[in-house]
Amino acid sequence: MRRFTTVFVALCAASAIASAQNTVVNSLTFTQGQYRLTLTAPSLSGDLSGTLLSTATGWALGGNALVGAGPSANLIGTTDAVDVQLIAGGTSNVRLVAESGAAAITLPTQTALRLADDAGGEYVGLQAPTGVATYTVALPAAAPTANQVLRANAVTPTNLEWATVTGGVAQTVRQVGNTGTINDVTYTNTDLTFTAAANTSYAVEYVLITDNDGGVAGPPPNVNGDTDIQIALPSGDASLGLHSNGGTISWLFDSTTPTFTAVDTDSNQRIYRITGVIRVGGIGGAVTLGIRRNSGNMTTRIMAGSFLTY
Repeated sequence: MRRFTTVFVALCAASAIASAQNTVVNSLTFTQGQYRLTLTAPSLSGDLSGTLLSTATGWALGGNALVGAGPSANLIGTTDAVDVQLIAGGTSNVRLVAESGAAAITLPTQTALRLADDAGGEYVGLQAPTGVATYTVALPAAAPTANQVLRANAVTPTNLEWATVTGGVAQTVRQVGNTGTINDVTYTNTDLTFTAAANTSYAVEYVLITDNDGGVAGPPPNVNGDTDIQIALPSGDASLGLHSNGGTISWLFDSTTPTFTAVDTDSNQRIYRITGVIRVGGIGGAVTLGIRRNSGNMTTRIMAGSFLTY
């Protein structure tokens, strides 16, 4: 009886294989113990063919252990000019597009690209505007420095670059503490410094508070002149004026001769203004205000509360 059953099953299997080659099979059922796996063909409008993949070449729902295999051996996607779509909630959310020979990721209509915070509960979203004409921008290659803004390149606007703000809202730099010196050779830089862009002009105003034991004071005649001022430029020239209760001194200089010498002093604390235009040439960089003692033995100082606006 056992032999007969074995032969009968084998004959039925052979018959099923032969029959499947000439008849339509809508479904196949595999049985393993008490469990059954049924594969059912969908509604077709034409012939299809395919290959069942083993776990050695397919992706499992729980992920695969690559174990040293390179990315080229573990691909998900298409090998022809057809997009790949990822869906969630029954709708397409992300599309991997074969565009101009390179892959591009496209999100659905005005879907935001979400950048989550460190806790994962909040995010910053980037979203395309309504009715936009397609364009692509390239980010700068380097990190920004302090107070720079992101702007379009003058030659290729879609190339973004970091730039120092030179117009619009005025920038203010403040003297944090008192800067003093008795050196009559080397200039000591104050906090009143800013970074200037090449080929750019700046309207500047320095408001200087001096000490009562020597410092910047009124215009000539030079009586006890004790302070030299230097506004050093990376390039270019300047037209400035020193304003005090005694009048205004004009000051014209370029980057090679930046010194305003022998500014008068007295024994009282004074407030003075330097105003005008600085034109930076082809080399950008720091514009600094430095001081040194011009004569005598007094200490010349620029006090906290002084500021620069540009």
